[in-house]
This record gives sequence, structure tokens and C-alpha cells, in this order.
Amino acid sequence: MSAHSDMPDQWSQKEARLALRLLRDQWFGTPQGEFAGRYIQHLLWSLLSGWQRRGRSMLVVNAGSGPFAHALWELGFDVTAQDESPLFLEAARSSLGSRADYLLAVPEHLPCDDLEYDYSVAVCAPEVWGDVQKALHELRRVSAVGVILIFTSTLSLNRLYDLAARRLAGGRLCCEKKDAGEGSDQAPVLEKTPAGEAPNGPECTQAAPRPEAHPKPAIGHPVISPFRMRSMVATAFPGCRRTWRSCLLGPAGMWRDLPLMSWRGSVPSLPVPCGAVCGLRIDANPAFSGTPLLLRTGETAKSGIMG
Repeated sequence: MSAHSDMPDQWSQKEARLALRLLRDQWFGTPQGEFAGRYIQHLLWSLLSGWQRRGRSMLVVNAGSGPFAHALWELGFDVTAQDESPLFLEAARSSLGSRADYLLAVPEHLPCDDLEYDYSVAVCAPEVWGDVQKALHELRRVSAVGVILIFTSTLSLNRLYDLAARRLAGGRLCCEKKDAGEGSDQAPVLEKTPAGEAPNGPECTQAAPRPEAHPKPAIGHPVISPFRMRSMVATAFPGCRRTWRSCLLGPAGMWRDLPLMSWRGSVPSLPVPCGAVCGLRIDANPAFSGTPLLLRTGETAKSGIMG
């Protein structure tokens, strides 16, 4: 099969990822999304706590409109915002201006030299990559000190609650269809879709979906299992030290500011990957991680001891 015949499928996947990211950006503007965004920012800050900042270069992968890139710049990093979408990169440029450099590229093929950046950060990005394993290898190639990955996880109460709600809603829908089709002479309600609205073009007749049977996900699909991510990271970063954190432990219905639950603000992240959003810090060069301390050595130290 020629490259030209593969192009429509590639473009459809790219457009699907872009559509998902646009929907996610809109969701982060809602009260629930703003609450989740604060916890994700706390999660990122907790993972960054052991890294040097001033004068260190940071590649922000899939920077989007630039909120995390701007926050990292305020922390003292020399930021480069990367995105595969000109739309998002232009939005980041409008927000950051000359405070960052910009890179239009896909995460699987970064036009960068080996170890060009000290650090790389990908916030809510791995789940929309076309090839996660290849992108991880690229981050390992271009990052000299460490990488942070933040992604939505399958191993969480929110995910289990969402799956249970879908199963219960699907069961109710099947019972209603069975009662309408078999227990009486009433046929299931069908909805006619006009031509041009369906993806395949011609006019078709299909069962009308029930809204309750398809609850809207909190952060968006797809999601990644922490076990799968650990396996891929072990392949791309052999021998590197890994640190896990997670946040948003409860279901999405609890992602709001409640007076009786204000204590949650004191524990924004957990040291185990059991929240709806997981964070993984990979120290490719642990000897360079940590906060430097000024020490007196040589003659200065001796004079201090003797005197």
C-alpha cells in the first residue's frame, strides 16, 4: 500500500486527537475542570520539587494553549513549548510571547539534538500520542536530567465509578428495549438520520441513543493503565529512578469546592498511582537532581574548623 493511500487514516487519527484536546481544553474551563486543574498543578509541583530550576531548559510536550508552560517559566525554567497543532502553538505564542521558544513537531519525531534539554514535561499528553512508546524514546533522547509524565489513569475510583455507571445505564437500556420489543407490540423507538449528517453519507435509520447510557467522562478518553506506563517507561528509560504521585482520588462528582471537604486541599497528591490523574517523574541522571547546597571545601573548611 502506498503512502498516499495511508494518508486519509493518518489524518483522521490526527484530527480525532485534536478534537479530543479541544474538548478537554473546554472542560478545563468549567468549575469541575478548574478544580481538577488546580490538583494537577499541585501534582506537577510536587514532582518538580527535587529539580534545579534557574538556568535549566525545559521542553513542554503538547503544550497546548500554554498554561503549564507559563507556570514553568514563572518558576525559572527556560521553556520551549512543543505542539503538533499550529492552532495550539499559535495560542501558546499569544499567551507567552517572547518568554518561550516554540517547536512545531510531533512527539514521536522531535527535531532536536541529543540531550538538548535538561528536562521534559508532558501534562495530560501521553494519552493522545499516536505512538506512546516511540514518544517516550524521543523524550529519553532529548532530555539530559529527567522527564515528568502526567496522564489520566484507568486505576482509579473515578474510572471504576464511570464504568459501573455505564454498565448500569446499559442494563437499563437493554431492559427497556426488551420490554418494548418483546413484552408488547410496541416497537423500539427509532430515529431517522438525514443524509449528510452521518459519517458514511447515505441516509440511515438507527436507534436513538439515551443520554444516560453514555455519561460524559470527567477528563476524557483514552486513558492509560499505570502498569502499562511503567512497562513502557522501563523499556525507554532502563535503569532510571522513578517516582510516582497521583491526585483526584474520588469520583468526578467530588471534584468541586465543598466547605465540609476543605481538608482535601492539604493533601493534593498521593505517593501511589491510584488517583484519576497519575504523575511519574523519571530521573535519567539522579546525580544532578536535588536542591544544591553551598559547602565550604579545602582551605576554607580547614580554617573554619581551626578558627
